[in-house]
Amino acid sequence: MRTSLPMLTRTSTAWAEYTPVTHDYARVKGRTENELLALDRPVFVVRPGFIQPCHCITSRTRIYRYLCSWSAWLFPVLERLAPKYVTTTERLGRAMVALAKHGDEQRLLRSDGINRVAG
Repeated sequence: MRTSLPMLTRTSTAWAEYTPVTHDYARVKGRTENELLALDRPVFVVRPGFIQPCHCITSRTRIYRYLCSWSAWLFPVLERLAPKYVTTTERLGRAMVALAKHGDEQRLLRSDGINRVAG
């Protein structure tokens, strides 16, 4: 993965948790993250937990639309009970832009780090 842009900042996004069924995916993802982190340029791995869609973002997949509409009430509860595991699409986008512009001392950010960087 060589590029002619030496100041390029790379971000990688992955799920925060895995089940035994996704063991192969987790193994490949882990190897990919390690290779990205070994590059000689700023690399940030972003692992959001529960993501609340904002600004009328809807999925084209029927089951996801149903789950989002059903769980809309759950976000405020989760944000109060477990704030380090939830974020929004807006915060995720702002955090990725901030990481590309200014970087951060942490190279692996979960939802709480995403929310901190997003401001």
